[in-house]
Amino acid sequence: MRTLGCTNSYRNAPNLQYYRIPKDPHIRRKYVVLMRNETLKLDSTSTRICSVHFDGGEKLSRTHLPSIFPWTKPTAQRRERKRASFEDVQKIEQTKKRKTALAQLPQEANFKFEEQTENMNVNADTSTSVEMQTLLTGDQLNSLYNRMQTREQEIVKLKGEIQQLEKENNNIKEVNSKLQKEIESLKHALDNNRFDISKFKDKDDDIAFYTGFPDYNAFILCYKTVEQASSNINYGHKRTTTNGNVGRPRVLTKFQEFTLVMLRLRLGLFENDLAHRFLVSRSTVSKIVNAWIPFLRREFEPLIIIPPREVLQCYRPDSFKKLLPNVTVIVDCTEFEMERPSALDSQSTCFSSYKSRTTMKSLLGITPSGVLCFVSDLFPGSTSDKEITVLSGFLDRLNPGDQVLADKGFNCQDELASVGASLVIPKFLEQKIQFSTNETNHNKVVASLRVHVERLMERIKNWHIFDHKIPITIAPIASDMLVVVCALSNFQPPLIN
Repeated sequence: MRTLGCTNSYRNAPNLQYYRIPKDPHIRRKYVVLMRNETLKLDSTSTRICSVHFDGGEKLSRTHLPSIFPWTKPTAQRRERKRASFEDVQKIEQTKKRKTALAQLPQEANFKFEEQTENMNVNADTSTSVEMQTLLTGDQLNSLYNRMQTREQEIVKLKGEIQQLEKENNNIKEVNSKLQKEIESLKHALDNNRFDISKFKDKDDDIAFYTGFPDYNAFILCYKTVEQASSNINYGHKRTTTNGNVGRPRVLTKFQEFTLVMLRLRLGLFENDLAHRFLVSRSTVSKIVNAWIPFLRREFEPLIIIPPREVLQCYRPDSFKKLLPNVTVIVDCTEFEMERPSALDSQSTCFSSYKSRTTMKSLLGITPSGVLCFVSDLFPGSTSDKEITVLSGFLDRLNPGDQVLADKGFNCQDELASVGASLVIPKFLEQKIQFSTNETNHNKVVASLRVHVERLMERIKNWHIFDHKIPITIAPIASDMLVVVCALSNFQPPLIN
């Protein structure tokens, strides 16, 4: 039977325990490292290790490893700490004072002083020195002195370590400041690559081109009206962020999102183009647009109202005062081309006989001063003007005595009469050969004043979101887009001076 690391055997030490090497490869590798003996056969069943090599003289578990070998150093026992009493502290203080006093005296004086204290009796002049001499012997003083030197060395060592840590801390601060500057430079580069409308604040033509507003101040004024309420926009996420906003933390600021929506409406840019301009994904652009458009409609739609008669009279142009002083609103319907639905019944409903294609129709109204005061939802292209007038809620906005100026196709006298309003339209030729002089003059007046609503429609269609066919995918928010565009058109210069 072979033993590992020593010459003990059952013959010369029968009182010891002998253990086999565990078969676990992981534990066996640890035995190989600890044994430092490559000649022994660990796989042999006769190989044993005695209990002398285990801490405590016994193997306690399968994973208990031997730790006692000739090359291992015994662990030093920690000195026992004792609590110092008040008297011990006083003795140490007295020893320090005596050491200081002895260091200041010459060596010969110390020798004479000690010789006299041994031969002479204690008297009043030397009683204190003799008492201090008898309290601490020479060995105790040497031990105390060595102890103090050791502490001074430890203090010097600790000071060196503190200085090293301070240097390392300074190096870490320098690296941190460099990284912070790098992060700021990257953020600055990212912001410079991202589209920023504020770069054109001094260029009114560029502001009008990108946003449809006459200048940067008008653009900021519009944003300020919705800035506070925009914190409650729902982007479709169910969970909330740490600051209470709905959805995940946004990549773009609210102002950048508002600018993105304005570019989408004004220039009709595709979502991929906006994603590249603002350095976001296409899905993010889609979510921003789908969240902001209904929100802007809720904010701006209450501003589209027919003013009271006193306000209308105050801002009524001279041309209306002379020719049609009682007109309250000028109305007309406009159509926007849309994609052809796949269902045949939907195609029939959306087909416009006037445009000869599938469209969506809306009723618009402006005041005599040229301010948009009514916009309806979008209806299928086959819906007549009379049906839109009733279904859009336009009659509820009128008061008894109001006059509505419209084109010939707006034949809604009976519907307007039901709310006490009247209709002003051009005269019909009917069965006559030609118009009379009064009828001709009347038609010229109506045409010259009604043309302003056509100018409004042109201004609205200059928002290039309506240049292309309205996709079926955005049909649910197409009415919201129209209302927002009509509301934003009121920020532009008036149609009638």
